[in-house]
Amino acid sequence: MRAQHPYAEFYAKTFYEKFGVPIGTKTLDMWYDKLLYGRVDETQDSVYMTGDKLENKIKQLDVSVSPPVFVLNFVSDAFRDLNNFIARANATGKIPSNSLYANLRPQRGHVHFDKIWSVHLENFYGVFLSYLQRKDNKNKIKDFKDFLNFFIKFIQDFDDLIPITKTSFIKSQFCNPFISGLVLDLITLDHDDDEARDACLEDRGFEVFQAAARKHGFFIAKHAPWRLIADITSFAMQNYMSPAEEMTWSESKGGSIAYADHNLGILDTPNYGLTHRPGTASNLFSGDRYFQKSYLGDIPDLQQNLHGMYSVFITQYPYQINTGVCKAAKKAISGANSLGPAKGTNYYSKDFVTREPVSLSEVAATKSSYGWLALYKTILLHENKIPLNARRKKNLDRSCRTYYNIHGYNKTLKYINDYVKKAKGQLAMPDYCQSYAFCHADQKIAKQLTPKHVTIIQDTTTSGPSATTAPTGGGSTSGGSY
Repeated sequence: MRAQHPYAEFYAKTFYEKFGVPIGTKTLDMWYDKLLYGRVDETQDSVYMTGDKLENKIKQLDVSVSPPVFVLNFVSDAFRDLNNFIARANATGKIPSNSLYANLRPQRGHVHFDKIWSVHLENFYGVFLSYLQRKDNKNKIKDFKDFLNFFIKFIQDFDDLIPITKTSFIKSQFCNPFISGLVLDLITLDHDDDEARDACLEDRGFEVFQAAARKHGFFIAKHAPWRLIADITSFAMQNYMSPAEEMTWSESKGGSIAYADHNLGILDTPNYGLTHRPGTASNLFSGDRYFQKSYLGDIPDLQQNLHGMYSVFITQYPYQINTGVCKAAKKAISGANSLGPAKGTNYYSKDFVTREPVSLSEVAATKSSYGWLALYKTILLHENKIPLNARRKKNLDRSCRTYYNIHGYNKTLKYINDYVKKAKGQLAMPDYCQSYAFCHADQKIAKQLTPKHVTIIQDTTTSGPSATTAPTGGGSTSGGSY
């Protein structure tokens, strides 16, 4: 891509924001609006898919590409029908054979969260180890308690730059949006390549492609028109998510034509355990069928990660080395040598203390249940750059202790998570509020086609100062590194 003058680049991006995407294209802005789409649920809690029974959650795309590409199972079903539609359009000449969209061969799909989390933890330990090597801090560590104290100091100094909890990592720029299984790339292109982006939009097959994508329940990424994102609130996508039991209602009420317009005539939809609730995220993020809330396991994960880091540390540095002046050696040498040692000369001794390993249960026993909650609260506040003056900090500590005494561990954990979400929301711009509700253009359709017995659950977030909003970590104008 040719280098642009900063002013030219600024106005080019501004023009693209307003006029770059053709009118009628259903897009999702993952740079400035829905940064965390698929990584948070309706209440803005960080969510992720674990490797547990992953084969029941993701599915390989029915295309011949290497390596194979995976997405959520219902997204794979929707793409299969989209790909067949494009193939028919290509065969009938509706899409030119030389179009970028004439033959859909996705290059990228679901990325395993556990893999990128493991890499992140290795990077975290590397930075932490560098911190311990400053001023020879590592030789001040005798046991795990000393290690934990230095960890807490490190958190207070640097952890806003590199998170250690999954909750903050998922919302950070370090996390990949492909962990949701809702996103797939048809082409591998540089997000900063304006010429490549324009070529995708000006392609003669784009108009048919974007209409077909909308018909089958997909957004097109606003700043990456080669990227498809499952619109989980749409009628079309929800009919791949849930069984065809709603068909009985539509046919009995004479709604078959309207349903056909939204590609709802899918009679062989597999039962993935999801409910048909257009206009909402269904139950995709509730329970643990697909996703789980990260904050529920943050403290056990923290204990396990600390245990793992300490185990690596004592393997690399099995001894604590204490260096001191040896007066006895100096005196002995002076007695053996009439001249004695030179003035100001000291003799040093080294004392080697073996660092003993600890078990995971011993790590957990280092603090009380409330002690771990208090540490977790401190970590979240630092990771999210939430400044508290002495009075607010004291009030929060008092509230957490009172909440713990009355409600116990689990509700206090939720209280801390909700407090940080709200405080972060007050710092972030309202535009960063995530939502899984229909856009205005689709609300009329929802009213016309939704059965009366189906409840549309509205998004609980608002754009006001008390909104629970997402952090701005991934919103750079370069589009991140993915």
